[in-house]
Amino acid sequence: MQLEKSIIEQLPQIPYVIDQVGEALKWAKEVLDEGEYNRMLKIAYDVTEFTKSISDPNFFKTHYVIATILSGIENAKSDERFVKFDSASKAVEKTLDLIAIDPKNIEEKGCFKSIMMHLIPLAKENMELFTVELINIKHVLTDILEGTKKANVKSPITAANYISILGYALVIANIRMANLKMTNEAYKIYNEISVILNNELNY
Repeated sequence: MQLEKSIIEQLPQIPYVIDQVGEALKWAKEVLDEGEYNRMLKIAYDVTEFTKSISDPNFFKTHYVIATILSGIENAKSDERFVKFDSASKAVEKTLDLIAIDPKNIEEKGCFKSIMMHLIPLAKENMELFTVELINIKHVLTDILEGTKKANVKSPITAANYISILGYALVIANIRMANLKMTNEAYKIYNEISVILNNELNY
């Protein structure tokens, strides 16, 4: 698959890095359905591109890419296959923990309030991972936008899409009000999301 190849090609040509990302892709391909896998690949490609831009030449932050790939796998950390990604630094495990939203918060406060409460503290703790999460949001909205273009309309064509757009519009508005000191990379993705919400879609 072309996207798989493109992700690998962006990695530094270090056998360990290529093997780790390759193993993560193989696992995801085995357990995700085709649609979920293809969607994950698009996100992972952008995250790999971002990771390449922020990594030291001698240290590629592989854990961001692997965590993105594995985040869609239910209970990935408790699976025996996760042992392959364990390390002394616990980088992949810690990254998965940082991007996970507590299910209890979702149950008590709702999906989008939980996302908002998750993202703003994350931005203060780890701006790089905050950027990875913005990339995820951008892809959700891009998928909806592509659906409207195929239908030759500007408005979302399903109730679920309307809910997603309104929810993420709330999240982005609260990020703006939080006056976060974003890096250039994060601000670029934030602006791309804002353009979709403000100019590309009617809702």
